[in-house]
Amino acid sequence: MWYDTVDQTIYWWSEADDVFANEDSSSMFSYTYGRHSRLDTLDLSGINTINVKNMSRFFFDNGLQSLDLSVLDTRNVENMSYMFAGFEATILPDLTRLNTGNVKDMSCMFSNAHFPSLDLRHFDTHNVETMYRMFSQAGATSINLSGWDVRKNRSVLSMFWDNRTVKTIDMSGWKNDSLELMDGLFSGLPALESINLTGFTTNNVRSFTQTFSNLPSLTSLDLSSFDTSNIEHMRGMFDGASGLTSLDVSNFNTSKVVTMEQMFRGLKVSSLDLHNFDTHNVVSMNEMFSGLTQLTSLNISSFNTSNVTTMSGMFSSLFRLSGLDLRNFDTSKVTDMSRMFSYATNLASLNLSSFNTSRVQDMAGMFSNAMRNPENSVLDISSFTPEALLRAPGMFSNSFIKTIYVNSSFSISTKVVTDSSMFVNCKNLVGGNGTAFQNSRKSSAYARIDAPGIPGYFTLKP
Repeated sequence: MWYDTVDQTIYWWSEADDVFANEDSSSMFSYTYGRHSRLDTLDLSGINTINVKNMSRFFFDNGLQSLDLSVLDTRNVENMSYMFAGFEATILPDLTRLNTGNVKDMSCMFSNAHFPSLDLRHFDTHNVETMYRMFSQAGATSINLSGWDVRKNRSVLSMFWDNRTVKTIDMSGWKNDSLELMDGLFSGLPALESINLTGFTTNNVRSFTQTFSNLPSLTSLDLSSFDTSNIEHMRGMFDGASGLTSLDVSNFNTSKVVTMEQMFRGLKVSSLDLHNFDTHNVVSMNEMFSGLTQLTSLNISSFNTSNVTTMSGMFSSLFRLSGLDLRNFDTSKVTDMSRMFSYATNLASLNLSSFNTSRVQDMAGMFSNAMRNPENSVLDISSFTPEALLRAPGMFSNSFIKTIYVNSSFSISTKVVTDSSMFVNCKNLVGGNGTAFQNSRKSSAYARIDAPGIPGYFTLKP
């Protein structure tokens, strides 16, 4: 092999009539020239690749402006992971030339590759077992994968993860009966406007963790064909899908779901109807509805929360919701209610009559900055028995509540860490004996029923 400085060409020569590439040809041209090199073309006509099984990183991080793949014989290749990762080209290679019939590994195949678009409908994927981050951080604006047979693939984890430019994805007609994990499948795609999932089956899928998270440009999503009967995890499923103005999950079967934390966090929908949700197996609901700033209607009348242990931030930052009726909630196993209603500024009505707080250890900021509009609202926590409470800093801080009702046995345990901010800026608060809020009286010492000679900010429930 030598380099001709005159025509700026690298040559290689062999006496053999046929030059066969090794069975393991991984990284054969990776880093050889780098994407910022001056190399424009690569002539592969002198190499026979019929015996190659491993083409992992074959063109990894290459700066070729054009590439003829017609001479590559890939019929026996099993590994194409990272094959074009980091590849940057202005002229898209003809990928129809690739025979992918025996490929098992396509993980990161086009990761961080910069192609104008990718139409891979012709790919034979029936033997592929992994597609992990196949298109992560890729530069294509459209990706067409319709008709793929992925029945040997059980996971499409983070397949398009952090792809900053893709606008349309077509996965219609997939044969995907064996899929079990779809975690992060479409996560972090800020430009995505359309997903075609027609005929997409999910009957064996067990996890939807962050499947549709952080999609600010996606305005509609049709999940009517989804079978969720075997789903166990929905953590962050729609977290940050802020482009959606409506969401229909009326067909969801959630009877096996265990985790729902952050499931709808940050959505901009005005209403959410979850009356069909079966939540009897759910253990975590923290921040489930946090940041739904446009929400005015929420139907969770069927919720069974008997196994839930964490509700931290569950209804936080619901700026427009004026009422919540949680009388059906069973909170007997809950240990964390911190920030549960914080910044629910518009709440005027809150029914907590069924709340059992005997195991709750953390109520930090539970009603912080809540119930501010209208002012002088009433908060009834007469069902609360905080004998297990350990933390409650800022529990009512910056709320404009006037009256807080408690039961006669309500008592803050001596185990609670002394808090000087429990009632910070509760300017409208008045105890049952007339004790009005004073800035010098804002600590947890005043978390008691107001009585003559014993000032407090609570009122005994009649």
